[in-house]
Amino acid sequence: MSTQVRLLDEAALTGAIRDVRNDSTPANWVLIGHGNNGTNPNELTLVATGGDGFAGLQAALTADQVQYALLRVTHKVELSTTVKFVYIYNFAEKLSFVKKGHFGVVKGDATKYLMPFHVEIEIGTPSELTVEDIMQRIEAASGTLNNVRDAAYVEGKQERGYTARMNYRGAEAKSDAPLARAASQTSVTTSNSNLAGTQPSPKPVRTGASKPSVGVVATGSQGVKFSQDLVDATKDLRNDKTSTRWIVGAYEGGDIAQPIKLLGSGTGGADEMKNLFAPDSICYGLIRVTDMIDGHPTVKFAFINFIGNQVGVMKKAKISTHKGGVNELFSPYHVDFTISEKREIDDRIIADRVGAVSGSRSLVK
Repeated sequence: MSTQVRLLDEAALTGAIRDVRNDSTPANWVLIGHGNNGTNPNELTLVATGGDGFAGLQAALTADQVQYALLRVTHKVELSTTVKFVYIYNFAEKLSFVKKGHFGVVKGDATKYLMPFHVEIEIGTPSELTVEDIMQRIEAASGTLNNVRDAAYVEGKQERGYTARMNYRGAEAKSDAPLARAASQTSVTTSNSNLAGTQPSPKPVRTGASKPSVGVVATGSQGVKFSQDLVDATKDLRNDKTSTRWIVGAYEGGDIAQPIKLLGSGTGGADEMKNLFAPDSICYGLIRVTDMIDGHPTVKFAFINFIGNQVGVMKKAKISTHKGGVNELFSPYHVDFTISEKREIDDRIIADRVGAVSGSRSLVK
């Protein structure tokens, strides 16, 4: 099965994307779908575009077709108004496992036409997309939320700077206020990541493969469970008093019916972490990076969903039901990646994405 897509009426599709990025045009959203009325995974076509913001885009989304959207949002940063771009992937929850798998393998190639963007959101139905969710994601990506947890962190206790659930599927309240008018008190002006700079010599990688699972924690997401050592590792990573820089979880024995357990953790960078990614495996990683905001170091987190290129279509489709539970464990984070090969992730790639969402790089053309 091909992982590539071709554009139907390329001029119209790429022109609509350019208009959304153009400061001088009224267009502020574009929606792309698949050819043959949404049934051909290897064809992309322009579905709709408009200047009516969130309301217009939400009305154009459908519940039974995979779609990709780019939404232009104005965001107030102190006394200045900045432009942010939000990428929305509608994976159509109503589709069967098999069809989801067919469309899932082309997601990476389809997404590249809407890059770059500041925030990525995945939804299963149009109703899941809300103004509140979008603005919360933008504010989190801008670096105004403190995602570092200290040693006194207590599970379930509300913390300053946190919402009860950071990922988009957690919010139920909707807002009817125009998205372009939503504002926050963000004070981010420049960002120069030092992630790709010289790192101290890493300590040996700590692997969890030989550890026995100590307890299993269940979630409400279609039965997905996590080993206690993985839950503990996420807390350790967020504690700024420890040297841990990354953790990776994987299904025990490679069986997606089994709990997700700690595969490894370490003090190096992305190159050290990705050594655990095998072509036939599904892994979930969280890496801690340092980003410079106005000369001050800030801690950011990047989530990596690795689905090896040798993983079968049915397996890919079945794990889509685990997404909510996985996000709940690894959230909050500032940027995320879905990759299928090791070469798709390294320290520089993460640094570039973190710098983009921090607001230091204008994506307006």
